[in-house]
Amino acid sequence: MTCNGHATHRWFGFGRFSALVVSVMLVIAPAQANPAAALPPGPKENLAQWVEGDTATLEAVVAKDLDAQAWQAELQGIEPSEALAALADYLSLNLPAEPAGSDVASMLAGLPADGKELYLRDCLSCHGGDRYFLQQDNSIDEWMGIFDAPYHRRLLTESLERETFASYAAHTVPLTLETVPEELQDRAD
Repeated sequence: MTCNGHATHRWFGFGRFSALVVSVMLVIAPAQANPAAALPPGPKENLAQWVEGDTATLEAVVAKDLDAQAWQAELQGIEPSEALAALADYLSLNLPAEPAGSDVASMLAGLPADGKELYLRDCLSCHGGDRYFLQQDNSIDEWMGIFDAPYHRRLLTESLERETFASYAAHTVPLTLETVPEELQDRAD
């Protein structure tokens, strides 16, 4: 399969090697004091890996206007399927976009925040992450329902942020970490 004339890239999903890498990351993450390191990759991280530093491929991707199903077909081979679904939803909600920057990192930084970025920015400071996020097994609609609560109505009000967060959350959790990093532990109620 190709994307705008470029051969599709080998995806380094959650095969045996990647499962080992993730396991090692989860063991190391608490020592790093970085809550992002303990979470599954966000859609923009997965997109960066897929384009492998090729700005032309990224420019072609962000110019497209496809629905989630078409994105899943376009990005076939990304594993696990949850990562593919979260990326396809993110792209269908937030593209097309005008790329800004001269390298993949700056171009991705110019795109709307993905669900992982939104969670780290807007949710983690109040809730922690274990019981309120990592252990939740909710559909996209159930995650959207949290914004009905009076104390959540003011959150994620820009464009499609709520849908972007809900999609990432529904596709990536529940997730059980052997050791929950301090930064992801629940706040005292």
